[in-house]
Amino acid sequence: MAAVSRPGDRHRNALTYCGLVDDFAARHTGALTSVDELNRQLLLAVLFGDPLLVNDGYVVTHSAIRKAVIKPRSSPFRKLVEEGYVKILTRKGGDLGSLIEVMASQSITSAKLLNNDSKAKKHFAKWGTNLQRDFDRCFRPWPEYDTSSIFRKIAKDAHSRALAAHPDLEDELAAFDVAVSQTEGRRTEWEDTATRLVAEGKLSEPGRHTLMQVANDAYQYSWGCALFDGKASIRVQTRTPKYVMLDRPVGEVTSERREPVKVFAPDLEIAQKRVRTDWDRVAQMARPSHDVSLAKSQYLDTLDRYYTSDEFDEKEMREAAKIYSKELSQHFKSKALPEIVFDYGFPVLAGIGAFVATAPAGPVVATAVGIAVGIAGTKADRLGGEHFLMKLVPGPRGGWITEGTPPPPSQDSASSFEVDPSRAASVLKGVPLFDSADR
Repeated sequence: MAAVSRPGDRHRNALTYCGLVDDFAARHTGALTSVDELNRQLLLAVLFGDPLLVNDGYVVTHSAIRKAVIKPRSSPFRKLVEEGYVKILTRKGGDLGSLIEVMASQSITSAKLLNNDSKAKKHFAKWGTNLQRDFDRCFRPWPEYDTSSIFRKIAKDAHSRALAAHPDLEDELAAFDVAVSQTEGRRTEWEDTATRLVAEGKLSEPGRHTLMQVANDAYQYSWGCALFDGKASIRVQTRTPKYVMLDRPVGEVTSERREPVKVFAPDLEIAQKRVRTDWDRVAQMARPSHDVSLAKSQYLDTLDRYYTSDEFDEKEMREAAKIYSKELSQHFKSKALPEIVFDYGFPVLAGIGAFVATAPAGPVVATAVGIAVGIAGTKADRLGGEHFLMKLVPGPRGGWITEGTPPPPSQDSASSFEVDPSRAASVLKGVPLFDSADR
C-alpha cells in the first residue's frame, strides 16, 4: 500500500531538544509547569514525535520533572529515560546528585534556590548512579561546542531583529545591550540585568518582555546548533520563535499549485483516556523495534511527504492514519474488557441476535440487563427461543488521529522546529569548544 510502503528512516534518526521544560521559559514566555502538562508532552513525543533530549539542569531544577522522578507512578518520565527514549544531556558523566551544587556555584539562579535541598540531592544521586550502568542508553554527553558562545552569537542577531521590530523601544533595548555587554552575556545575565534595569526605572515591562523573548529564542536554538552533528535531524521543541530564523525551509516542492492540505493531528484527549497511567506500555512502544514504533515511523514518514510534496494525497494520508490508529488501539486496549461472551439466558425476539457492547463493564452489564428485562416483558407469542448474548470487546477502534482544516497561526503555540543544517553549520563557524573542565 503506497501510504506505508517505506519506513520513516528520517524520524528514526531525528532528535528533539526539549525546551518546553525550561525554567527561564516558564517565567517569561510560557513552558510546562505541572506533571500533567509534562505527561501530555511525553505522550505526544512517544505517540507522534521523536526521541527527546533533556538538559540535565532541567532534570534537577524543574519542579514537575523532580516530582516525576521522585514519584515515578505519577509520570512515564523515569521509564522513558531508562528505556532510552528520553536522553539526558549530561555535563558531569551522569552525576545528577552533585549537579545542583555545581550549577549553584556557576550562579545559575534556579539552582541556587535548590542548593539546600539535601533530600533532592540524595534522590537524584541514587537514580543517576543506577542510570550510569547503561550510560549510552540513558545519557548523551554534553555537546563539544560552547553553548554560551553560540547563545551570544545568535542573541546578537536576534537583538537586531527586535530593534527593527520595535522602534518605540530602541533607546531601552540599546541601553540594555550596553549593560549586558559588561557581563558574561549568558542568558542568566540577560535575566538579571533586565531585572536590575526595571528596578532602576531604565527598562519598561514591554522592553523586558521583548528581551526575554529574544533570550529564550536564542537559547533554545543555540542548543539546536550545538547538537548538530551532520547525521541526525535536530529539532527544537519550544514556543514559536519571534526573533530567530534557523528553521529548515520547506521551499517549492511541487510543480503545480497545491490546494491546502488537511491537518492530521493527534487527539491527546483520546490518547490520555486510552493510555491512562499504563506507563509500562508507553515505554514498550518507545523501543525502535516494537511493532507499534515501526507503524509510527511509517505514519510519520507519510505525514512528512503529505505535507511537503504531492507524493501522497489525502486518501493515502487518511489510510496511513487509520493503520497507525489501529495499532495504537490494539496496544493500549483495556485489560478490563476481554472478549468474553455472557449468556444471560433471557429469551429475545427472533432475529435480534447478539448485542455488542463497547462501554465500561459496569454500565454495559446494567444496560444489557435492562434491555433483556424489557424484551422479556413483551407478549409471549412474540418471543423466540434464542438467548440474549452480550459480548464485551475492546473500546472503539481509531480516534487517535483527527483531521481537519489548518488552524490560524498562533505566536504562542508550541511545536518542534527543525534546524536547517546549513544555517546551523554557519552559526558554529568560529565558536570555541568547551574547556573539558566545564563540560
